[in-house]
Parts: sequence; structure tokens; C-alpha cells
Amino acid sequence: MKIWGCRNGIGYGTAWKPTDPTWNMKPEIPLDIIGSFVRQDLDKHLRSLRNLKRKRKRAIESVHAKIGSKENLRKAFIAELFKANYYVKMMEDHNYLIEQRTFGEYRESINRIGVALKDQKWIDDVNDIFYLRLAELDQAADSQDYTSLKSIVIAAKETFKKNSSLSPPEFLGTKPNKKDDPRQVEKESLGLSSDGQTLHGEPSSSGSFTGRARVVITRTSKPPSVKKGDILITENTGPDWVPIFPLIGALVLDGGDNFQHASLICREYGIPCVIKTKEGTEAIADGQIIKVDGSNGLITLNPMA
Repeated sequence: MKIWGCRNGIGYGTAWKPTDPTWNMKPEIPLDIIGSFVRQDLDKHLRSLRNLKRKRKRAIESVHAKIGSKENLRKAFIAELFKANYYVKMMEDHNYLIEQRTFGEYRESINRIGVALKDQKWIDDVNDIFYLRLAELDQAADSQDYTSLKSIVIAAKETFKKNSSLSPPEFLGTKPNKKDDPRQVEKESLGLSSDGQTLHGEPSSSGSFTGRARVVITRTSKPPSVKKGDILITENTGPDWVPIFPLIGALVLDGGDNFQHASLICREYGIPCVIKTKEGTEAIADGQIIKVDGSNGLITLNPMA
């Protein structure tokens, strides 16, 4: 923890909300991640890594063989391969230095203000600081009068509650014509079938798996508790949940994208994955037996029927 838990930031590649604590504020986050490896076959992971390295080497050699004596094409391939490798490294450095570390400094600074205001009893909870605008804090500091902060927080929470109940429109401006926008046609083909037996999504990692659904509605920085062979059903996920992926049998997302961490890691681990089901977390019950077809983007809700 002296090395990993006290570094600045909120964690590599982790999606966050402004209210999410950093690892320094809540060290059980990285400890839970580390703990998830206890239930995994780490030797299997090392074998998989070695196999992937060999597979990568063979793929590069295969391309060189196809290029043959075309020297200009060979140079172009080597240059593009270098850029791709370099891009990945730069992206990870960017994620930490520009996003994760910067946000960590910001989050902990705000927390210190919240702690100070709560200690003086100007607010009831440390996180009430998020319901105050900078101008309101400046005014209180300039006048040395903090007595109005509690009432401002109460009003802001009520506004937030009302706004949270609003449903966003499907589009802004003129409704798109289906013929002009093939994405609309694709979008309408996704989701639950008319007979309620099949959930249609987009294939993201091939393979098939039948097992028990583990439905997780609330997205948190802490990985959910899963049993080996569970099928994880959630709205979306990111790198902070990746440590539990070797335990799951398949992954189903309401949203997601083929180039996000979840899809990439599923393909790397050979875990079937279906994304963009729109309503997987609503149509599938926790504990329900389902079949995931990651090759065709289909989820059968009652495979034993």
C-alpha cells in the first residue's frame, strides 16, 4: 500500500464521477482488486500471456512473408507497427498523467474543503461540497459568513433529484430519417425480441456460454462480487472491473463498444461478449440461467425451456 495505495490519482483507466473517492481516500478499492486475484489461476494467466506473445510474433512473421520482396511496403508496415505500439504506451501515459492523476489531485482538494466545512458544522456531510458552486463558496469566504451553506445544499439536492428523474430525448432537432441513417435501423433491431425469449445485441467477443446471470445495476469503482462461471450483466464496465473477468463465463452489456476495455479484454481472455443489448439489465433477472452467443450477438433467456 505504501507504493500502490498512496500514489496520486484514482486508478489506471477507471471511469469516474466527481464524487468518486481516490485510492488514497479509499484504499480498500485497490485492495479489493488485488484480492480478486486470489481466486484466479495466475499460472494460467502467465501461460495465456506467453501464448499471446507467440501468436503476435507469428502474425507479424506472416505479414512479412506476404509482403515478400516489396521493400517499400515492408518499410511502411514496420513504421505503422511501431506507431501502433507507441500509441498504446502514450495513451496509457496520457490516461494517468492527464486524466487520472489530475482528477485525483482535484478530488482530494475538494475533499479537504468538505472536511473543513463539516468540521465547522457549516455542512452536514463532507460530500455536500458538491452541491455548492464556486461562486457561492467565494461569497461565503469573502463575507466570512457560512451560515447559508446548509440551505443552499438542501435546495441544490432537491433540484438534482428533480433533474435526475428526467428522461433525455432520443434525438435533438429534426427526427432522423431511417433511410438516411442506417444506425437507426440497426438500433431498432437491438433489444428484446417480441416473444421475450431472445435479447439481440452486437457481437463483440466470439464463443458461447450457458450459465447463471449476475446482474449488476449500479456502476461502482469497486468490482462486484461474482462466482466462477457467472455471466456478468451490467450497463457498461471499464478497467477497474477487469480483474474479475477471468472468473466470469460471459459478459453482456446494455451499451459498450467494440473498442472499449471490456470488449478488448473479453477477446483477449476468450470470454463470449455481447454489447449494445439496450435492456439486458432489465430483461435478465439476477440468478437466471441464460445462454450467451458472442459470435452472433444473441442471448437466449430460457435455454433450458
